[in-house]
Amino acid sequence: MVSEESNLPIRPTSSIPEITNESWEKAKKDLMLHLEDFGNDGALFTESIASDAIFENKSFESHSLKRVALSNVTFVNCSFKKAAGTGSEFSSCKFIDCNFNGSNFQFADFESSAFTSSDKNDGTTFVGANLGGANFSRCIFNNTFFESTSLSNCLFESASLSSCTIKSCTLEGAIFRYATLYKIDLGRVNIEYVDFVDAMFDNVKVPIMQLPYTFGGFSNYFTSHGLEVTSDKASKQGKSISKYEYRELLSSMETYFIKFSSYFPLANLYLSLNRADDFDAAIRLGFFLAFERNKFREIKYLSKLVSVSNIYESSQLQNLYELVESLRKNNEDNPIFRNNYALHAGEIDLYLNKKQGDWGRAKFVIGGDISKALTCTNNIFLTLEQCNDYLELEGSITHVSLRKNSPIEIIMEYATSVEGTVTTFMLATGYLLKGSSKFLKELIELRVQLNKTKQGGLKKKMKELRKEIKLLNVHITKLKLEKKLSKEKQIIHKKKGKG
Repeated sequence: MVSEESNLPIRPTSSIPEITNESWEKAKKDLMLHLEDFGNDGALFTESIASDAIFENKSFESHSLKRVALSNVTFVNCSFKKAAGTGSEFSSCKFIDCNFNGSNFQFADFESSAFTSSDKNDGTTFVGANLGGANFSRCIFNNTFFESTSLSNCLFESASLSSCTIKSCTLEGAIFRYATLYKIDLGRVNIEYVDFVDAMFDNVKVPIMQLPYTFGGFSNYFTSHGLEVTSDKASKQGKSISKYEYRELLSSMETYFIKFSSYFPLANLYLSLNRADDFDAAIRLGFFLAFERNKFREIKYLSKLVSVSNIYESSQLQNLYELVESLRKNNEDNPIFRNNYALHAGEIDLYLNKKQGDWGRAKFVIGGDISKALTCTNNIFLTLEQCNDYLELEGSITHVSLRKNSPIEIIMEYATSVEGTVTTFMLATGYLLKGSSKFLKELIELRVQLNKTKQGGLKKKMKELRKEIKLLNVHITKLKLEKKLSKEKQIIHKKKGKG
């Protein structure tokens, strides 16, 4: 049954009894002692200390913490050795000089937490730990030690990592989009299929032969001064390989990848050299070989490389998707193939069904003191979506990222028009600033990046839009937002009519 007013399902009635304070106190009294004896499922963290608590020199060694849900809790010199925290939640927590050695925190959520060191100790350590699939978005890692630890498929989006030691670890599939990395040596780390798109580097070293296996690694290397390439020989000599030396090696690397039919790094190499036709050929050969060898992860990562390349029109992308589908259907009678492929099918469909010709990215950079509302990415996303819906703009907002450094950056991936993106950002930012008219003056940069098919006239269009923004001497408040949105909607319709 659906409510006519909200179009949402009506919450079902239930015979499950409601919890009273008396029944809850009795349950705690009956069960808590037994749970603490076994250290099971975070029983040490009751509802009274689920947030804003401080633990010092506390041992959670070998405890099961898989149902823990904490926020704003500080742990100082605590031991989580051999603890099992799969799927646990530690939102906006602080870990100072803590020991996670031998622990298992797969798929745990540490969003906006900090892992730091005090002046007395060496920092938080992860040795022989399993952190696969954990969420470290917007986390701070300072002087953190990782060794023999699985960081596969971890999310480090918008995170900050400085002066960290990462040795003999695997980072395969980890995502560092919009992250900041400083003074980190990844020279002896598995970084295959790591996503470095839009990451920022300063004094970071990566292994010579693994850079082509990353997303965004090549573009960052050739445009950033903070990313260095190294090898065992170079490391022993205490130096890195220069960009000139690396460019001279590209031809030999091309030969090497062709020899061993390594089509992902080969395609990535062609992408960095702007050889679009060769890139497409390598991608197609890679799909054929991956299906022949049942390399399902390779199919997924090739599809992602196609997605981030932004060189395909929608019709070309559809052609690639049809190729993958035909190869899949040719093997679907095999139940082992069918089951294993299903593990990656969703991501493959997502990457290849993306209509890249209609997508782009917009970035706001704002200086000065701003509202606390901007510290919450969810608030930004919801506000942008509301503005987008109100203005009846085509497409949708797909991703919002916030960099809290100064100046503050808000980056949005979208599928809409240039005018719509600018208007949406302008109004939403004004709203988040709680009516501050100063945001117009604080606007340092407004840039929209579109694919090559929409580059024509972009500079002229942006110049015109910048003038309009300066002339819009408005004071947007929470109470007047609807009126202002309506006004902007009329402006957009007039522009479309003239166009």
